[in-house]
Amino acid sequence: MGSQCQASSTVIANIIKHKFIDVKTIYTPNDIRRDMKNDYSVDMDYWRAWRCRGKAIDLIRGTPKESFAQLPSYLHMVKTTNPGSYVKLETDEDSAFLYAFMALNASIKGWKHCMPIVVVDGTFLKGPYGGTLLAASTHDSAGKIFPLAYAVTDSENNNSWNWFFESMMEVYGVREGMCIISDRHESIKNAITDVYGEEVKHGVCIFHLLNNLKVKFRRKQKEIKDIFLAAAKAYTETEFNYQIAEMDALDSRVKPYLEDVGYEKWALSKSVHNRFNIMTSNTAESLNAAINKARELPVSMLFEYLRSLTQRWSYKNRHLARCTITTLMPKHEESLRESFINCIKLEVEQTSDEIFKVSNGDKTNTVNIMERTCTCKRFQLDMIPCIHALAVFNDRHQDPYKYCSKYYTKNEMLAAYEDIVYPIANEESWDIPIEIKNQVVLTPKGKVKAGRPRKQRIKGPTEKSNKNRCGRCEKYGHNKKTCRNPPKN
Repeated sequence: MGSQCQASSTVIANIIKHKFIDVKTIYTPNDIRRDMKNDYSVDMDYWRAWRCRGKAIDLIRGTPKESFAQLPSYLHMVKTTNPGSYVKLETDEDSAFLYAFMALNASIKGWKHCMPIVVVDGTFLKGPYGGTLLAASTHDSAGKIFPLAYAVTDSENNNSWNWFFESMMEVYGVREGMCIISDRHESIKNAITDVYGEEVKHGVCIFHLLNNLKVKFRRKQKEIKDIFLAAAKAYTETEFNYQIAEMDALDSRVKPYLEDVGYEKWALSKSVHNRFNIMTSNTAESLNAAINKARELPVSMLFEYLRSLTQRWSYKNRHLARCTITTLMPKHEESLRESFINCIKLEVEQTSDEIFKVSNGDKTNTVNIMERTCTCKRFQLDMIPCIHALAVFNDRHQDPYKYCSKYYTKNEMLAAYEDIVYPIANEESWDIPIEIKNQVVLTPKGKVKAGRPRKQRIKGPTEKSNKNRCGRCEKYGHNKKTCRNPPKN
């Protein structure tokens, strides 16, 4: 009471620190002021509450300096609790942090049972030292995100992406038909060429390419959008050429621009390797959204959050696979059944032992069972029987599941999640070798930026920005504190 000198920021921080155990909890200085007033009759101003919040976060999560120093011990425990995992830590000659990489054993073992498509992306970190989180992921049989590897680096540049892909190459190697999908960041393109050469193809996210088109050809962006997406998702070269001609007639500059990018990098019908209809980097964007709040954590806790997230997803998806009673996972099973309903009305004519003509009115498609192809191209590109192939299998009373990609099956889903991601015990029980304890990792070099770290990325020119809506007059562009308009009745 009175001056309330006993209610120091350290005391208050210990009272409220449990509020920050969950990184997704939003607990603002004004929330602290309200709770301290209601529960303890303590009055405080905003900046005192802000200092209390900072101290409480440090008590729960540790300071950034302590977190970098703890990193060697944490990565050692990852390898101890999850044998077979791959971790890597790089520092400069002054022991300042440069890069850190983590790939869990469960991800390494499950990779061969997932689609040979790797989606990579980088997202900025929100701590006082900044940095970038690089992540690689793929799809499992159910189309769920399957994380492969994480790395913390200084930024997205040639050196960091080269280091990341060299680590990926060392752990995962190269698979037949492997393709890496990303945005059009020049460093990613250069690193893939330097590390993988011609063994692995680089695919471009059509959403990011579309945004580039919108910026470059602003006047025709609305008309270009639909035609470009139709060309990118076209299965046959005839349909692709038609859409390209439409775009060329709309604006003659678009076709040369897309040719310079390379048709094989973004068009389904021109792709060298099968992309399993994964045309965007949404996998990486969804992963970034899942770890949005964790990007504020110190580096050691960030890696622990990523390990914990992988553990939760692994358990959930393993349970999903065990509860599945169909041959294919639900997403592909439903697609197959919908196609089967539409195939019944088609007429089938056998021209040889393995070749059939399937007609629906004036349209005729040729299906080769031995080569698993159809002139509509859906059979070979989607790796699942199209309606024309299903009509043949129905006519011949054959099992269509034999002609589906193994990467869509329940058995591959179970195999992908066969290995378990194990938790890491409390720090008090860690048994760390003396050489690991003595390893010094200092904070990254560079001046810490003054002010509050940026929490949201800068939106591109084609992205919509959310404007503030005033609670007083309900107009956009300001809030009620700065409102000069009469209140809305």
